[in-house]
Amino acid sequence: MTNSKVYFLGSPVYNNLSFPGQGKALPLLKPSAMKMRLLYIIILLLFFQMGYVSAQQMSVANIFTDDAVLQRNKKNKIWGKAQPEKTVKLTFDGRTYQTTAAADGSWLIETAVLKTGAPRTMTIISGEETLTLKNILVGDVWICSGQSNMEFSVGNFPWSKDEIATANNTQIHFYTLPNTVDCVPNSEIPKSNWKIAIGSDLSGLSAVAYFFAKNIQPQIGIPVGLIITDWSGIAIEPWMSMQSLEQFAAFDGELDKLKENTESKEEIQRNFEALRKNGWDSQYYLKGKGMDEKWYLPDTDFSDWKPIKFPNYWEDANVGLDNYDGAVWFKTSFDLPDNFKDSTFHIFLSYVKDYNIAWVNGHQIGETYGHKNWSDYYTAIKYLKPKNNILVVRVFNVEGKGGFNYHPFWSTDILNGNWVFKADFPIDSKTFPKPKIININPFGDPTVIYNAMIYPLLNYSLTGFIWYQGESNAGRGYEYRTLFPAMISGWRQDFKQGNLPFYFVQLANYEKIPENPENSDWAELRESQTYALKLPNTGMAVAIDIGETADIHPKNKQEVGRRLALQALAKTYKMEIECEPPQIQQVIFKNNKAIITVQSASPLKRVDAAQPIGGFAIAGKDSIFYWADDVLVKGNQIEVSSSKVDLAVAVRYAWSKDPGKLNLQNAAGLPLAPFRSDTWKGITDDRHFDPEIVYF
Repeated sequence: MTNSKVYFLGSPVYNNLSFPGQGKALPLLKPSAMKMRLLYIIILLLFFQMGYVSAQQMSVANIFTDDAVLQRNKKNKIWGKAQPEKTVKLTFDGRTYQTTAAADGSWLIETAVLKTGAPRTMTIISGEETLTLKNILVGDVWICSGQSNMEFSVGNFPWSKDEIATANNTQIHFYTLPNTVDCVPNSEIPKSNWKIAIGSDLSGLSAVAYFFAKNIQPQIGIPVGLIITDWSGIAIEPWMSMQSLEQFAAFDGELDKLKENTESKEEIQRNFEALRKNGWDSQYYLKGKGMDEKWYLPDTDFSDWKPIKFPNYWEDANVGLDNYDGAVWFKTSFDLPDNFKDSTFHIFLSYVKDYNIAWVNGHQIGETYGHKNWSDYYTAIKYLKPKNNILVVRVFNVEGKGGFNYHPFWSTDILNGNWVFKADFPIDSKTFPKPKIININPFGDPTVIYNAMIYPLLNYSLTGFIWYQGESNAGRGYEYRTLFPAMISGWRQDFKQGNLPFYFVQLANYEKIPENPENSDWAELRESQTYALKLPNTGMAVAIDIGETADIHPKNKQEVGRRLALQALAKTYKMEIECEPPQIQQVIFKNNKAIITVQSASPLKRVDAAQPIGGFAIAGKDSIFYWADDVLVKGNQIEVSSSKVDLAVAVRYAWSKDPGKLNLQNAAGLPLAPFRSDTWKGITDDRHFDPEIVYF
């Protein structure tokens, strides 16, 4: 019934319907036959009407499923779709609420203030339709967001087997949003399901979010709901609303482009598909000798194809394609990895400008439109051979430079292979019809993730946010000191629930330990993160001591979650525990020493009394830093000097991407936070957002 179509009397489609025992035209009938025919029509109309009701089925927003967690001590909004102007009744927690669906079918009901307690059932009724949601809990809901260090799930770590085997807390539930983007704010929440953080389901939960909840739930004694909205490798600006970014001139150009567009990605895609069916493919896009002769087949004669190296636009590759627009064919070959046993094989082509179609051994594996969209393909193993698989890609550029151009970070063995090419079908970019297509880069386009993964959540009642992000902004570390607070303020304003708590992780140590003190973009990013602490109701978990030199995704997510939980337990739940890492309060220079006063609720102590205290560097007026060779800790005061500096004017601590083993913490096991006393120009001071540059 759900796929039934509705036809109306008098429409061409209706007039051509064939009833049982009848051709296209209705013959003259005897009265008895007319009665039978009328009965057929009535039954058919009822069938169509039932199909219409089903097509307009009542629904609730995707985030409301069995096992959902609603926010305690607040009113909660529940919303969805129904037949226009139909009554919707919602029963929950002993109360019944009623509203009328709007002309577009949307409805929203706001509950009374909810109290925590036993699991409950929610029932929603409209007309003859009923939805029932079971095991609904009322507790505290946290949005958990950021990039890969928030995204990495429990199942990705070597300790996961033991954690999954012993996890038994059924009071922690989570909802993970699939990654998606949009050109405009989209109210549709990406579809998923609430899950309980036990058994195999725990494997897919953000590890940081899980250990945060695992630490707070037993302390507060109520259910904890985690809404996971994260994306690996993403800078901060895609997470920000257009309104939050309008104060930054660097984004003006990209925001102006976004303002010109009023269509969602679904609308753009529908229009594009209609254009393709109406002749754009056959008359313009799929023309050329290569398509006619099927150059995508593996028995094609490739002997006159010329070599080319990636990543490179073909105009920049010195291969005779200067100012060329149109179709260019590319070919390479690859072998399957030894003992490959998966049912599908992943072929990642990164960014290709502008359109492309890919074939393996003559079988089409996918096509992509828009140079900002990933060409990310999978093919069934049945189309592949152990050796010498032929990959052919037809690239079609409509203006500007064309071809494979991507950050080397995204290179693969296939992209790094031996490629050859042949030009085929040149076009005049000035006259070629260019359809509007979905062309979104989540790694660089501002607001596009906010539109699809934050905006649709704005009606949901919350306790607060936790955030782990910044690696992708380190190349513009100085700019982050204004972007990050602007994002926090923007989210709070948009959720309209006051200054919701916002707790975040300062970047962990990572990469090579420097031999000598140096400037560092990661150190500047960490400093910029502290600017968010000027906002009310914020807190920072320092992770400078629990990273890994060789892995940007450190395994000790247990401690990251614990440190975030300390912030929440002390500040949100008002428990008397030490939550703040020791931080610089004052520096004075006296007798060629830097005398540092540290703000900490408990005295500083060495992690290992047998090890030296490292991480401090001293500079004179020449701004050249040297490692301190004399460090003395007295309670919360540190005296630092270097025999290589005659007149100390600046001191820094843990000021590098990875400062190495550090040896100072407080009684809560929280490390001394990185700092500098100087305000000398850094390496990222003059760097700002540029849509043509992807920073890592």
